[in-house]
Amino acid sequence: MEILIAAAIIILLLLILGVSIWTIMTGILWIMAILLVLMAWFFLISLFFIVAGKPHDAQFVRIHKQRKWGTAVYLIDGKEYLNWYPAEFIFQNKIYHEDRTCRVRLWQCKRFHLLFDWYSILIAAIGVPLSAIGVVLFCYVLMQLMV
Repeated sequence: MEILIAAAIIILLLLILGVSIWTIMTGILWIMAILLVLMAWFFLISLFFIVAGKPHDAQFVRIHKQRKWGTAVYLIDGKEYLNWYPAEFIFQNKIYHEDRTCRVRLWQCKRFHLLFDWYSILIAAIGVPLSAIGVVLFCYVLMQLMV
C-alpha cells in the first residue's frame, strides 16, 4: 500500500513539474519491463540450482511460518531444510503430506543450501518460459510505442 501511495505522489509531482503523461506512462512501462526481466532471471537462476542440486529422499515435517507466508520444512538425514520457495497456502493439505517421503533437489555449498520440492520445481519450470515470453512480448510492445 505504501508503494502505491509513494508512486501516486511521484506521478503527481512529475505532472506538477510539467512532465507529459505520455512520458510518465512510458516510464511506468519500462519499470514493468525491468521487473519482468528480473522475474525471468530469478526463475532461470532457480532452474540452474535445481539442475545443479542433488536428488534426495525427504520427509515433509511442517510449514514454518515466516512473516506473511509459510515455507515447507523437509527432513533429510536427520537435518531440517527449508524450501526456497514459499509454501502454497490454498491447496496446502493436498500438496504437503506428513506421512509420505518425496524426492527433492538439494543444492549445498558449505553452510548455505537451497531445497526445491516438486511444487517449486514445477513453478520454476513453468515460470521460465512464461516469463521469457512475457519479456519478449512486453519489449516488442515498448519498441512499437517508441516508434
